[in-house]
Amino acid sequence: MKVQVLLSAYNGEKFITEQINSILSQKGIDVSLLIRDDGSTDGTASVLDGFKDKISYYSDKNIGVKRSFFDLVQKAPDADFYAFADQDDFWLPDKLSSAAEMLKNAKGCGLYFSNLTVADENLKPVSTAKLKFKPGLGSAMSQNPATGCTMVFNRAMLDVLRKTPEPDKVSMHDTFLYRLASAVNAEIFFDKTPHILYRQHSSNLLGNRSLRGRLAHYFSFFIKNKCFSRSDEAALLLRTAQGQIPTENLALLTQIIAYKYSNKTTFRLLTSGKLKTPSCLTNLIVAAAVILRKY
Repeated sequence: MKVQVLLSAYNGEKFITEQINSILSQKGIDVSLLIRDDGSTDGTASVLDGFKDKISYYSDKNIGVKRSFFDLVQKAPDADFYAFADQDDFWLPDKLSSAAEMLKNAKGCGLYFSNLTVADENLKPVSTAKLKFKPGLGSAMSQNPATGCTMVFNRAMLDVLRKTPEPDKVSMHDTFLYRLASAVNAEIFFDKTPHILYRQHSSNLLGNRSLRGRLAHYFSFFIKNKCFSRSDEAALLLRTAQGQIPTENLALLTQIIAYKYSNKTTFRLLTSGKLKTPSCLTNLIVAAAVILRKY
């Protein structure tokens, strides 16, 4: 089985060598690595040159992480499965083979994600993330439990993702993929076993799992009005997967799109119970967002 790994790099010279080596050292799988250098200004390009006989890579202008990943999605060569990778983590040798084993019998679209081990800057394990997975589009629209660097998906899922009409308008590449998979009723596999050291350091662009990081996110969500509109994303999901979304999911997406245009539709969405997640705190935040029409 062949897995094509897609990695977007930006000023990653400090850690990217370890990550590349961990990807190329995957066991029991035929792995290829495609890297897009998103306009780095440090020595990332020189590091990639050192791997030129082992990987494929290209450099382009800086367009930001989500658009960079979508560019990789469009350029990805043929493979059985595809995986997103960050530049600063470290993959355990069985990461891709574990994913492929779960995905190989998926009928239609398939998406895999796993738990992860949070590590410090020196890759010393700190904790295991306590991910809680509740299947269903409603939960997916409220919370994304799937960290992009653990995601692996099959060719059928890639083909749907490639239809995204305006990638710059998604919340984030991995969140959109998880919601898209949920919208089309893809087979979603959650592996409770971590297969990745998820490095946390001062330069992390995304993925800050500290209490301070989460509180800052919620502060931006409500106080600074930096929330991402779920109704806009619901409309984008409809455009991306036309003809592939089951009736029940179509109804929910339509309700999310229309919820803020009248008190009646807002109340219906709030009391439907469809947006519930495994997290009580998240459910309270979602309820507040719907009431304030910031969902």
